[in-house]
Amino acid sequence: MRYDIERIKRDADCRIVAASIGMKVNGQFCECVSGIHSETQINHCSLTKEYYHCFSCGDAGDVVTMVRKYYENILASPISIAESCKIIGDVLGGHEYYRREEEDSRKQVEEPPFLRTELELLGFVQPNYREDILPIKMEQIYSRSKEFYYQLIREKALSEAKRIRILYQILGDSRTPVKDALVDRYKKVKEIYLRACDRSKEEAQREQG
Repeated sequence: MRYDIERIKRDADCRIVAASIGMKVNGQFCECVSGIHSETQINHCSLTKEYYHCFSCGDAGDVVTMVRKYYENILASPISIAESCKIIGDVLGGHEYYRREEEDSRKQVEEPPFLRTELELLGFVQPNYREDILPIKMEQIYSRSKEFYYQLIREKALSEAKRIRILYQILGDSRTPVKDALVDRYKKVKEIYLRACDRSKEEAQREQG
């Protein structure tokens, strides 16, 4: 099985992965990944989002290399790049999400039905911002539980619709461009809510048979 290594490197954080797989971590430092030497204090091997670097032995690399060397050290047996990517993928929420599509034609990761612009409208992600608001991406939630995905969409849509109605009332009776924009936003949110309800019903019927 092959994985999208570049996407894994882009999404992963060495500091989070190190702590998640059981490495000894102290803030921005961790134990020596390769086990070439031992130390009494965890302050020799530096961790950043993208890389690790041991100041004692000079060992350094990205998150995939870090996981490979760490497991080779504790297992006393080498692991493959694919195995390393699977471990990191599970830390990120599910290794299936990082499979190369051409390598898994029988079980492709289904794309969520709502666009990023619609998720921005509901506040799940920020416009022109690299990271999502939630600690797990909406695509990953969809791939693991469609029911929970649609539940989140419905709850967010209802909350946003309520907020829009309050703002509309605060602005009074006179018609303004701001109120017109709120009406347009409300219509879009309502459409998203109804679509989420329909998709949720379809998914429930599909599971029942």
